[in-house]
Amino acid sequence: MKNRLFSIMTALFAVLTFTSNSMSQDLQDDPQQDDFYDSMKVQPEKILPRDVYVLDIAFSPDGNHLAVAGDFGILFYDTRIVDKPIKIEENTGIVRSVAFSPDGKVMASALLNDGTIRILDTNTGELIRTINARTRKENKKLLIWGILFSPDGNTIISRHYGQMENAIHLWDIDTGKLLHTLSGHTGRISDMAFCPESKIIATGSFDESIRLWDADTGKLLHILSGPTYFGNSVAFSPDGRIIVSGRGSLGRTLRLWDVKTGYLLHSLTNEAIHSINSVAYSPDGRTIASYDGFVIILWDVKTGKILRKFRERYGVTSVIKVVFSPDSTTIASLGYNEVNLWNVNPGRHLRTLISGNKNAPSLQVIE
Repeated sequence: MKNRLFSIMTALFAVLTFTSNSMSQDLQDDPQQDDFYDSMKVQPEKILPRDVYVLDIAFSPDGNHLAVAGDFGILFYDTRIVDKPIKIEENTGIVRSVAFSPDGKVMASALLNDGTIRILDTNTGELIRTINARTRKENKKLLIWGILFSPDGNTIISRHYGQMENAIHLWDIDTGKLLHTLSGHTGRISDMAFCPESKIIATGSFDESIRLWDADTGKLLHILSGPTYFGNSVAFSPDGRIIVSGRGSLGRTLRLWDVKTGYLLHSLTNEAIHSINSVAYSPDGRTIASYDGFVIILWDVKTGKILRKFRERYGVTSVIKVVFSPDSTTIASLGYNEVNLWNVNPGRHLRTLISGNKNAPSLQVIE
């Protein structure tokens, strides 16, 4: 166990800083679920000891399942039951990122330690193909930090932490061949998104810019510049016409950009925002979610007004992500080593799916 902990901490120490700020103790109790198992009879302590790391989440295209990735492999939760994971995939290594194909038939998992992307059959968990993202000898220490499928399901894009950290890479899903390397950022890429209605990729970076790329040619289309201080989080509107971006540490502003022209359309700001580490556009196009690790804020796209706020258990600077379900009714959030489900309207905490934090205070919806 000590050797396992050392390898995990070595891989993650450069970018994960956990800072817990407990919320008020007088909030209503939120019962946690401590028994996670499936037909494989996996013991609870194998899933939820204090030393586990939860690193990514993704909804299936039909919204019926949520994949949770970490150093334990991949857990599949049925969102209609939200009781126990119905499927567990054990991988040899830390699963840093997970993504479903658009048709939901396959999924990709990025292994942090060995720099590979594994293509798995969603129904059986069978390994279909392995893509080696360490394409050159000098990239032995490269870590895959995120993966996404293209809307047509033919391509996987990856962003890295290591010697190739300022570029993203496009891989052919069938052959594993490297198609393009999109480089030009002068700082580490903090986020990426694929336009749902066109072959455009957006990348946010610590160099204080967002870049738009042509996925077919690898050509740079636009550079969206503005003060960011840390990194940018990015998400496309469902019609592909708008990009929403969030400023990193100490940023209090959401920015909406025109994809075709690269022009800034609107800025949304509020004193309730500490920073914006993750953004998501609801599939119905009505709502934007921003998450700073303290509070999830839901914004009305038409008016720019705040609809509601969800307060998390902790204030954190670690792996932070917020995603909408495909039907836009539910939000899944990942922060400080736990995953929560939230009802968008009228707004309430539904469930803590997994948590490595014991004796934690409750969550709160702020009206």
